[in-house]
Amino acid sequence: MTATLPPPRLLPSGDSAVTVEFSRTIDDTANQRVLALDKVLAAAAIDGITESVPTYRSLLVHYDPGKIGFDALGEKLLALATQPLPPATTARRWRIPVAYGGEHGIDLEDVAKALNTTPDDIVARHVAGDYKVAMIGFTPGWSYLSGLDKSLHMSRRRESAVADPRRHDLDRGHPGRNPVPGCPERLASARPHAGADVSAPPESDLSDRTR
Repeated sequence: MTATLPPPRLLPSGDSAVTVEFSRTIDDTANQRVLALDKVLAAAAIDGITESVPTYRSLLVHYDPGKIGFDALGEKLLALATQPLPPATTARRWRIPVAYGGEHGIDLEDVAKALNTTPDDIVARHVAGDYKVAMIGFTPGWSYLSGLDKSLHMSRRRESAVADPRRHDLDRGHPGRNPVPGCPERLASARPHAGADVSAPPESDLSDRTR
């Protein structure tokens, strides 16, 4: 018999949302549990839940307090969150165009120097990665990935080199994916539930793989 998983922490987030926290650090197991609970909630269609927003290590659940209270919702969330993880499924794979160096990657030279290697080696290691979409947000078109080679993990700059939202960082092992000019990508910032105002579905979704 498969044992149930340890319960997450339930943290009130204002008067109409609760954070289901699976870990205080970022790790793949916590993210798997976040995404599993998100899918279960979408299928369960619990009356009163209006939206869920997955992150690396927690799930933010918005609800209508006029339809369901914090305690009642918490009981349902804990029951669902401690169920065994479902079997792994085949993920969709996306090949994403990436530009390295120059105006498209102003940190490349600095990263190579900091890691005592060459820009070409950094590019080769980065291209060889197998990345998973761990969360989506906060800017439309931006998906947060896991799976970066540990040899490429780096801290943030103390000061930003330029105020350019298009720049790519190897930030603490959790790269992001920016939309590439001319590439027709759409991503959603959250997963709506029954009764919510739903726009076009995202073309790339949580747990997808990218290269």
